[in-house]
Amino acid sequence: MTMKFRLLFVQLLIIPYIRRELPGWGKLYQLAIGDYKKDHRWKNMPEITIQGKLHKYFMRLDIRGWSNRATWALGRFYDLGTQLVVCKLLRPGDLFVDIGANEGMISLVAARSVGSNGKVIAFEPNPVPRAKFEKNLELNNISTVNIIAAGASDQEGTLELFVPEINTGEGSFAHDGNHQQPGTVIACPIFTGDSVLKDANPILIKIDVEGFEGKVITGLSSTLSRKKPIIIMEMVKSHLLRAGLSPTKLANQMSELNYVGMRIELAGRFTKNLKLSALKTSNWVDCDVLWIPESKLSKTLNTIHGNL
Repeated sequence: MTMKFRLLFVQLLIIPYIRRELPGWGKLYQLAIGDYKKDHRWKNMPEITIQGKLHKYFMRLDIRGWSNRATWALGRFYDLGTQLVVCKLLRPGDLFVDIGANEGMISLVAARSVGSNGKVIAFEPNPVPRAKFEKNLELNNISTVNIIAAGASDQEGTLELFVPEINTGEGSFAHDGNHQQPGTVIACPIFTGDSVLKDANPILIKIDVEGFEGKVITGLSSTLSRKKPIIIMEMVKSHLLRAGLSPTKLANQMSELNYVGMRIELAGRFTKNLKLSALKTSNWVDCDVLWIPESKLSKTLNTIHGNL
């Protein structure tokens, strides 16, 4: 099957079914689209532009990589839980902060939610995904997103970012220099979240930094104490261990700041709805966590579960 014919076949017959997320779409996706193990089958494919079904912005996608290929097939970024949280909690005029923005897939959803009177501040130290993010902002004439070409930590300076070859989205400052997979090392500037946000009032902050979450939180401690924003955080045990952390240690750090952790889940076999459940660090399973200030817990749970 030629490249052009395969692309046409998938676009006309496969993508419409997957994009509607109809029963069995996941198996069809694995067969026709595939994860990173099937990247080689797509190595000569052209860039594709689609309109996102959640935020309605246009996105230029390099479908040679599995993450963009998933976005192409689904019409949205694969992390549905985080996107639904953003849609539920942000209002026009709000400030959203995206730490570890990558190609800006979550920031685009946030930009739509906060509207023309709101603002998005996005930290992304890796120049490759940052360039794709910037192109999509230009494509949609979005002026409310401010990209900071740096990482966030507990101090200012310069750190080495290791970017694995297989997935640039897993670039991390949390490494010891002994890399078990091919990749590149990039010297990147870093700032504390507190220094950037000292005069700001963030409503929601997303942190996805591949194990470096503890350092980011330390650098945000003043903002968290004063403004009490809600936090969306990816917690992956293997990534945290690289930084000398564990899910329990990170949970304790958040608890000391008077935050309550709730696991972000999806309920419903076909129609996916948000569900929050109490975070337990025993028998750990990697997940995205919603960290809610104790003072906002009841209201946030009601908002997420649709009781307001």
